[in-house]
Amino acid sequence: MPPTFGICAGCNKSIKTKEWLKCGVCARKHDLECANIPHMKFCQMDNDSKAAWRCPECRCKQPKSDNTNTPIRAAGNSLAVSLDSSDVCNVTLRRPANSTPGERNTSSDFITEDKLRTILKHEIRVAVKTTIEGIISDRLKTIDEQMSGFQEPVSFF
Repeated sequence: MPPTFGICAGCNKSIKTKEWLKCGVCARKHDLECANIPHMKFCQMDNDSKAAWRCPECRCKQPKSDNTNTPIRAAGNSLAVSLDSSDVCNVTLRRPANSTPGERNTSSDFITEDKLRTILKHEIRVAVKTTIEGIISDRLKTIDEQMSGFQEPVSFF
């Protein structure tokens, strides 16, 4: 059985060659493929470079620039659910498109103030006319019933 040099933290497979790197921060071992280091570059690295090498996870955790102006999050706001790094790796979320490029609004689709005023006047006229017609119709029915009520006693004479 060939000797193994540990388990690769990137792919969780056993490292079977002497060509691997140990992270200088977290001390986890990575094979060259998971470390994204070509064989030629690995051969050119001296012991100090290999000892100072940082794994991709530790490089991602390092701030990219000066973050002194970043507000500090309160302790109560910490996330309750910890996400597995493999679950959220390289996922880009985009909002769904509300409309296709052919369906975009043009300036003629918008209602101007004058158009809106005209539409409102028309709607108010229709509503007032309908209301007045209903009131007049009810009054005329009442008058008609009263007239019928007067005609019965008069016809008796």
